[in-house]
Amino acid sequence: MKRIYLIFFVILGLIGNNLFGQEIRVTGTVTQFSDGSTLPGVTVRVEGTSMGTVTDMDGEYTITVPSDAALVFSYIGMNTETVPVNNRSIIDVAMTSDLQALEEVIVVAYGTRTTQTRTGSVSVVSGEQMAESQANSPERALQGRLAGVQVNSPSGSPGATANITVRGVGSINAGTEPLWVVDGIAVATGDFGYATNSFNVLSNLNPNDIESITVLKDAAASSIYGSRAANGVILVTTKSGKAGKTRINARVEGGFSAPIMDNKGFRFMNPEEQLDYWRAAANNAGIDPDNPASGQFYFPRNLLSGELTNWWDEVFQDARTQEYEVSASGGNEKTTFFLSMNYKDQQGIQISSYMERYNIRANLDHKINDRFKFGFRFSGAKSELSDRFDGLAYGNPFWAAQSIFPWNNVRNEDGTFNYNIPENLNSNPVSMDALNERFDIMESVNTAVSLEINIFDGLTFKTNNSIDMRKTTGRDYRHPETGEGGGRETPNTINGQLFAANLDRLQLTTSNVLSYNKIFNDVHNVMALAGFEAENLETTSYTMQGYGIGADIPYLNNATSQQDVGYSYTARSLVSLFANAEYSYSGKYYIQASIRRDGSSRFGENNRFGIFPAVGMSWNMHNEDFLKNVSYLNLLKLRASFGTTGNWLIGNYETRGLYGTRSYNGTGGLAPASLAKPDLTWELTETYNLGLDLNLFGRLDASVDVYQRNTSDMLLDVPISQTSGFSNLRRNVGSMRNEGIELLLNGQVIRTPDMTWNVGGNIAFNRTRILDLAGEAVVGDGFFRRYRAYGEEGNEDYEYGLSHYYVYDWAGVNPLTGMGLWYDEDGNLSENYNNARRVYRGKSDPDFFGGLTTSFSWKGISVNALFEYKVGHYVKVMERRYVDSDAFSFQTHSSNSLDYWKEPGDVVATPKPIANNNSESNAWGTSRFLEKGDYLRFKELSVSYTLPKLISDNIRAERIRLYASAYNLYTWHDVSYFDPERDARGGGYALYPNPFTMAFGVDVGF
Repeated sequence: MKRIYLIFFVILGLIGNNLFGQEIRVTGTVTQFSDGSTLPGVTVRVEGTSMGTVTDMDGEYTITVPSDAALVFSYIGMNTETVPVNNRSIIDVAMTSDLQALEEVIVVAYGTRTTQTRTGSVSVVSGEQMAESQANSPERALQGRLAGVQVNSPSGSPGATANITVRGVGSINAGTEPLWVVDGIAVATGDFGYATNSFNVLSNLNPNDIESITVLKDAAASSIYGSRAANGVILVTTKSGKAGKTRINARVEGGFSAPIMDNKGFRFMNPEEQLDYWRAAANNAGIDPDNPASGQFYFPRNLLSGELTNWWDEVFQDARTQEYEVSASGGNEKTTFFLSMNYKDQQGIQISSYMERYNIRANLDHKINDRFKFGFRFSGAKSELSDRFDGLAYGNPFWAAQSIFPWNNVRNEDGTFNYNIPENLNSNPVSMDALNERFDIMESVNTAVSLEINIFDGLTFKTNNSIDMRKTTGRDYRHPETGEGGGRETPNTINGQLFAANLDRLQLTTSNVLSYNKIFNDVHNVMALAGFEAENLETTSYTMQGYGIGADIPYLNNATSQQDVGYSYTARSLVSLFANAEYSYSGKYYIQASIRRDGSSRFGENNRFGIFPAVGMSWNMHNEDFLKNVSYLNLLKLRASFGTTGNWLIGNYETRGLYGTRSYNGTGGLAPASLAKPDLTWELTETYNLGLDLNLFGRLDASVDVYQRNTSDMLLDVPISQTSGFSNLRRNVGSMRNEGIELLLNGQVIRTPDMTWNVGGNIAFNRTRILDLAGEAVVGDGFFRRYRAYGEEGNEDYEYGLSHYYVYDWAGVNPLTGMGLWYDEDGNLSENYNNARRVYRGKSDPDFFGGLTTSFSWKGISVNALFEYKVGHYVKVMERRYVDSDAFSFQTHSSNSLDYWKEPGDVVATPKPIANNNSESNAWGTSRFLEKGDYLRFKELSVSYTLPKLISDNIRAERIRLYASAYNLYTWHDVSYFDPERDARGGGYALYPNPFTMAFGVDVGF
């Protein structure tokens, strides 16, 4: 073997002597061809070697090379130049702009495009950005990054779902979530939990496996997905291997989470403050707080002399996170592969909350021969999620901590759990965490197989077929001791409860596309495709309940009193034909047209099929002769599009007249459960878009889009005569409009071989106007909100907005009496809540939202930051009805209530506390608890350092990167609670606050 190595190096030496003659010192200047300006920071390298240098501030360089070598000049945004030395000692080079270097390959529907060739409005997040984020699911990583894409994270529980809307909410009763497509196959989204509050199916997807995410926003980009594209389309592309050396990557990460920091400093009263508050409330009600006969309002000062408990410390936990990942990629010219395995264990900041996830992925591409290509995609995941977050429930640890007085302890003196907690219905959240079980386990397997056939030059056929299987097993066991099982009230009996479920989901999809791509006479480019897709989804669920289950054998077979079993099966299918044609001339003019015909089992037999066309055009003005010589202009593209999409996000059997089981006088039977709706069909959305893309100096990117989305034939619940046995019927009536402007700006402030600094930002203005509600002026939206129809009588004061708060008009505190005040219909002040007028006060959707980004790198050090904001909307902080209740609610109060009325003349924000207050000063529908939801959030910060190559070489590694990242660092807002972020319509109760998360890791590549 040693002889072989010796011969090998001898041959290399001979080759080297033959290739390189005598060395020569070469100097020169590198300029820009368009204007002759010098270019500093150009890399000058000897071809085939790692030898090189860079030009100085004057564009000059000096290098010693073999006389018969070749020099390679490279610079971002310029064509790479290769120049033979040929014994020359002076070599000057003029570099030309490389538009292709500025091109970003974008994954779009059924293919890819570049910035030059696209006609639709799309936004992209790269895999590197996904990897930098500490978000535990892909949609959360989009927050603040993309213009026009609004993400609401109302819960910070690990694995919880987020709300995402693209260019506003386009429907009232139908779904508003975009379609998610992973590697060409539409996938399930939403909540797949049973026992837990929210189990986001997308949290089963490892963000580090993602190559890119593309959001299709206008009809030209998304309408080829037809009936599913009304709310936008999100395309996820997972990583694939590349030909060459097999690369191994290993990553280890650890971190922690804590309550988020903000400028508001929201807190609850300390024990002294709370006792004084309740004593004042008792006195104001004529009750002596020092008299034991005062019952629940007996609040002697010696309560503070005993052991006190900080219940927040009891329900918060030191939330730790650990993650391990290994991946391999590589291949040759025929076969490439990507493999990855990931394990993540993430605790929540609330006791009983955690997510544990296992992921595996295998992507394989094989070129059988010049005509056949084979692709295989496999992903498997298993996740376990736990929480006890039930909104305003006694078992919710966060809510219980706001309810329980500090002089009530977790345990009794004998070490047993304390259940004498009347202010929380004698429920102890710590015992529930210790004794109860509540979790969901989700297992998923997705397999896709594709075959691509090159029929002849330019014409290909590709079939992609997938199986998506998901199973959720849920368990909710309530120990008899905790009270949820009833055992505490009857201590001599065993009365535990168990709720369990199995939810199975099977989706089969086939996608078959025939495509043609040909260039004629070097200037005419024709692209066309036609396809057929079919999708079938079946969902089966079993639910089981048992009572009288003891703690020794906490399973259904140990139920001693009652057992219930439920079964459900639903199915739906979709069949589609679609076509797309594109033509471009000389890289200047592009036109695209698409059409799709969908047939869905969800709609009535009279309107099962729908047709969705779209057309888009673009003009690359920078390629015109009158702009070609503008050296600083690299891209100037004008885009325009129009198209229709549909919305089918309703129940599987809403068009059917169904019967359901009923009980009458103890006898089971059947009764009508829904009315038939054979004429029900898709909501339709027409979208108009005008856009402009710009790149200057190869360093400044700008984009602006103006759009209008008109939704008609809305799927609305219309009131009908109750003599039918039903109060409303869903019909295709009504219309609404979203219109707005999106701006994107990214720039390279510094760009040298050693240092780069990029800054960017995006902002989106969206205005929603409801045009018709089937002739109604207003329709209720729950939570004291209303939908309002523009132009209808009674809506003369209409303002833009999807949903408006309709509340009782709070006027503050009477400085003479300390009682709450209201405005009556005449605008006069009244202490009588029954006289209060109702007014429209604010809306739930923001005027504008967006994000700010910056990234900096220098010699292996990299810093990235993201800020996210929303402005111009209101949120209803319903928790304040209890924690700022003026003593109506018998529980701990927030520090907001410290500013309460004490004597005549006090000008304060909070009425005087009165034990068992019945003045309705804390009414559900009061504007008192309606607050501006504006916020600016320091969303992400990541810092990394790639060790010098000398160090990585010592362990035979190609790269060693150390990093630290933080998520939800700080929030500026004025909301009187933990977190300003609510759901998409400004609601929610006792929400799980988004935590601050910090992680440290090491990433090693071999």
